[in-house]
Amino acid sequence: MGVIKSAFEIAIENTKSIEGNKELLETNRFRDEGRKLVSKLLEDPSLKIKDALKAFDPRQLAWVREGLIQSLLANLVLPVDEFAVKNTRRIGEAIIASVSDSRKVTMIFTSRSARS
Repeated sequence: MGVIKSAFEIAIENTKSIEGNKELLETNRFRDEGRKLVSKLLEDPSLKIKDALKAFDPRQLAWVREGLIQSLLANLVLPVDEFAVKNTRRIGEAIIASVSDSRKVTMIFTSRSARS
């Protein structure tokens, strides 16, 4: 008859070959920082994204921007009322502030009636 092992012992045996990836952990941490910036932006309209991004060094900035853009795009919805219009404008301004070529993004967020 075989030896009966606990779930803990089985889990330890199955995870012996798994190693942690410090770079992936750091990448995810800075992506989360970008997501947190979006939460702060939605709570505090006076927050300036460009100023907040200056706190990160260039290596970290790419990851922060990635999380920031992902979260901003996830929060972008078609406006159904005046509150949603204001929220969409703030999200658009934050996207414009966080990308290198803001002209294309500006065209997306400019209303058709304002261009006519």
